[in-house]
Amino acid sequence: MVLVQKKVLVLLKMRFVIDRFEGDIAVLVNDVTINIPKSILPEYAKEGDIVIIELRIDREETEKLKREIKNKIDRLIEREEKGDVWL
Repeated sequence: MVLVQKKVLVLLKMRFVIDRFEGDIAVLVNDVTINIPKSILPEYAKEGDIVIIELRIDREETEKLKREIKNKIDRLIEREEKGDVWL
């Protein structure tokens, strides 16, 4: 499934069953098995419950992070040219 919502691209939405808990880990099963921290599930989640996992790409946040990284690199290069920092 691919949807565009406010510059957010929804790539995948999957249903999993909470198969079991192993200590602080929740084991989720579908065609694949994934382990996630139990702490990110609602407190009332229990074995047998269905959870939905959605993977998205947030274009706005991606661009914001790229700008922040570029600004940091530019500042480091500036400092290096002044002899303050060696990269």
